[in-house]
Amino acid sequence: QMCAAEERKAEGRRHAVEQASMNDYPDFSKAPETSVHDYIMERRRHLKDDLDQQVEIKRRQKAALKARERELDTINTMATHRELAAQRHYENTRSTKAVE
Repeated sequence: QMCAAEERKAEGRRHAVEQASMNDYPDFSKAPETSVHDYIMERRRHLKDDLDQQVEIKRRQKAALKARERELDTINTMATHRELAAQRHYENTRSTKAVE
């Protein structure tokens, strides 16, 4: 009985080792293939290009918004000057009529 139990244990260990060596896990002890490395570098380059493009678009949008705000400020300032001139003109004509 004891011999049979030892035999079963040994067979079980042998089976476990055999099963473990038949796995499909990647072996990281070996250097990766150059094609994998090239793919990673190409992907990184594309991601950097995409990010650079997004940053450039954001910069242009910010510059366009700033230019538009400046233009609106200029228009507002001009309108204010026109209103003040019209108000002065009205007051001047009113005061000259009052004097007459």
